[in-house]
Amino acid sequence: MINLSYGLILCPYIVCHFSFWWSILVLFGSSVALFVITIFVYDIIKIDWLLIEALKEAQEQSTTMEKQNPITKAIGKWANKGRYILLIFFLFWDPMVVVLYYRNGYYLYNGIRTPRVWILAVLSSFLNNLLAVVVLSGFFYGLEFLKHFF
Repeated sequence: MINLSYGLILCPYIVCHFSFWWSILVLFGSSVALFVITIFVYDIIKIDWLLIEALKEAQEQSTTMEKQNPITKAIGKWANKGRYILLIFFLFWDPMVVVLYYRNGYYLYNGIRTPRVWILAVLSSFLNNLLAVVVLSGFFYGLEFLKHFF
């Protein structure tokens, strides 16, 4: 709910009212703060509501166990083969999911501890916000262009 309102209300408002570079900076700062708080709450509650921990467990167990649930085995093999495809998908969908997926272990709920995860968090947030600002700026400039014809 928070992520949806952020993406559908706050992002367009900021892009519409600020310049291109200020929009990137404001959205980057607010998104990093938002997903760090969300990960903190996620780790306190210790409930895998995004099923990220279950996906990581299935991925690890698909290579170690011979006899297991065929659905879990198929999901794990798919995740192993498409690890970079998942990264690209999650980068454009939600940077927080990238951080949760790429931190070490599963069901540990250990926050953002390693420098690798922090770098990934900052990079994924920056790329996600850059894409959002480019798309929204193009949309708003397109609307301004169309106003001249009508």
